[in-house]
Amino acid sequence: CPYLTYCNLIWGRAANVHLKRIHLLQKRVIRFIYNTGYKEHTDQLFAQSKILTIYQLHCYLICLFMYSYKNNLLPNIFDDMFTSNVNIHKHSTRQSNKYHVPRCRTSARQKSLFYSGVIHYNAILSSDKYTFNECYNKQSVKKLLKHLLLNDDTIVSILG
Repeated sequence: CPYLTYCNLIWGRAANVHLKRIHLLQKRVIRFIYNTGYKEHTDQLFAQSKILTIYQLHCYLICLFMYSYKNNLLPNIFDDMFTSNVNIHKHSTRQSNKYHVPRCRTSARQKSLFYSGVIHYNAILSSDKYTFNECYNKQSVKKLLKHLLLNDDTIVSILG
């Protein structure tokens, strides 16, 4: 849905009060589609129809942005947005293939792409648990990300 994806990288980390209203509307629509009662759980219905919730959609779009950043698919203005741990520590560490998590004094800064992009990348895209290194194009990354977000409950709970 283009209305939910438009500028989602910016507004997708809004206060939970605002996002909850959208999520409740999504749940109402999915229940209407499957003709279920208003108290039925919707997690299985979302997974069955392969529709991402507003929270999963935000996760998905941030991960796609970070994949594009890592593979130099973004405009040049983004070139110095993130710093890898290799540039921070001169010695080899277990975290050297990840990005450096910036310090944030406020919760508003933690909701920015500057911070949440690093968190998402370090949690999912650099993980050896998933096969993102075997993805050769953006379409295969999209497919794998969507599959993970619909079927792995721990991903969304980690990234919140």
